[in-house]
Parts: sequence; C-alpha cells; structure tokens
Amino acid sequence: LALGEGSGTEAVLSAGEALVSSGAAPDALVIALGRRLRAAGELGRALSILGQSRHPEAIAELGETARRAGSLAMAERCSTQVEQDSDPRVRVRALATLARMALDRGDAARALECLASAPSAAATLEVRALAELRLGQGGNALRTAQQGRAVASTDEERARLDATLGLIYHREGDAE
Repeated sequence: LALGEGSGTEAVLSAGEALVSSGAAPDALVIALGRRLRAAGELGRALSILGQSRHPEAIAELGETARRAGSLAMAERCSTQVEQDSDPRVRVRALATLARMALDRGDAARALECLASAPSAAATLEVRALAELRLGQGGNALRTAQQGRAVASTDEERARLDATLGLIYHREGDAE
C-alpha cells in the first residue's frame, strides 16, 4: 500500500526488492516498486526490478525508465514490444515513451504521429502538448496540457503536467 501511495521508507523499498528478487512477488508489486524507485530517482534499482517481470505493464514501465536513464535502445525495444497491447494503460505508457523519444530527437511531427492512435491520458497528453509547443502551436499545446492536467491521477502526473503548463506559459510570454 505504501508504494502505491508514493511513500515507503528505505526499509519498505528494500523489503520489496528482496521479495521481487526471490521470485515470489506478484506483478503488481514489481510494477509499483519500479515506479516508486523511478520517482525517487533510483533508475538503476528501478530497471533491475522492472526487468524481472514479463508482464506487459512492467515492460512498458521498463521502457520509460530506460528512456529516463538514457538507455534508448532498451527503451525503444521495450516500448515497441508492447505498444499494441490490449490494455490501454500499457499502450499509453509505451506510446508516450516512443513519442517522447522522437521529441527528444527533435522530431515533433514524429512524436505526434506516435500519438495518433494513443488513448488520451496524462502521459500521452503531456508529450502531445510538448510536441505542439515545439511546432509553434502554443494554443493547442495549452489546451492539451490543461486536458492532461484534468485527467492526471497521480502526484507525478500532476507535477509533470504542471511543469509542462509552466513551460507553455513561459514560451507564450505569460509570466503569471
């Protein structure tokens, strides 16, 4: 429970890691622990944990964690492996990761192409807003980021979209 709420002491994290390493952890624990470690900036530990599951959601989270860690080949491999999964959460994470990689390479148009069939969720709307901003579509970017902020359900999603909104306001000259 502590992991799902975004909390958890080092003792809780270490106990979770030990359970995952023993092979006795359910996929839900692997995914929650991996996300929590990633949010704490423990990318190496998160990669290690998420890499121990073959569950599609864990693979999608592994892709995003690899992207943040700079392991782009791993990020692309994981994300393309699950981008057509039937679970919308898996598709959202995989497509948002692929789009963000395109955006990071400077290809905003490709980022939008990656998101063309993506479900509307905080992660996909965040990247869509950033791509629209890069293409000079400030009004669209603002609407997209606001939509993403409205559907954000976790502290990390809200923080990421608040940062995106701040960037848009800054670029559009609205210092308030």
